[in-house]
Amino acid sequence: MLKTILKIVLGLVVVALIAVAYPIAGFYFPSSDPVPTIDKTESPLGEFCGEGQKYITGATVPIDNQLYGTFEDFVASKAFLDKQDLRPAQLITYGTAEGGREFPKLVSCKFKSSARIKSVRGDDAAGEEKTCKGINEQTVKSVLDRLALETPPNVIFEDDEVEDRGQLWLDPWPYPAVTQDDNGTFRIRAGSVLIEYSFFNVMPARFLGVHYCHLVAPDYVEGLFTGSLSLAN
Repeated sequence: MLKTILKIVLGLVVVALIAVAYPIAGFYFPSSDPVPTIDKTESPLGEFCGEGQKYITGATVPIDNQLYGTFEDFVASKAFLDKQDLRPAQLITYGTAEGGREFPKLVSCKFKSSARIKSVRGDDAAGEEKTCKGINEQTVKSVLDRLALETPPNVIFEDDEVEDRGQLWLDPWPYPAVTQDDNGTFRIRAGSVLIEYSFFNVMPARFLGVHYCHLVAPDYVEGLFTGSLSLAN
């Protein structure tokens, strides 16, 4: 009996320490998600993270992509999953070209992981987990196919830079999705967070089973490859 009581007390102490430690460590648990502020039908990249969710998890269930218009709302948002809905979250960060024209430069996506989708919707609802790097590869291939350049640029796809929590994923901001070597080679980068759903993970359930990606926007790739944009834009 005494051992049981001690275990219960120890468990309560651990929970209390976690409640104090998470805010100190930079975790923010809002009581509710912000409302998406952008109509995805009015954005040329309105389904970008929806397609990304499908690619990175092999999801076979309907996906309703949610677009956020501000950094603050996106940070507070979470990908949503239940028996009826799968809703990734998306934020587009813009660069500024000569003349003041804005263009999509970075797309940040919050996905649910394949394992989490399967746990809620069944084993047939998703496939094998893939990488943010793979989405970048698809984006660049699509741009190159469309441009049909006589001399395509040299491109290296960097492996995912994986962080273990969202605060680190957001630093630095905006994420530098493209760099260039002295020889002109473009390096396409991907920032990632992958937190699997686990009984032993003490974070709230809605923060588990997530896969986040910082991804290069196709408009930025096209501008860099054609010379109409530079890394400075």
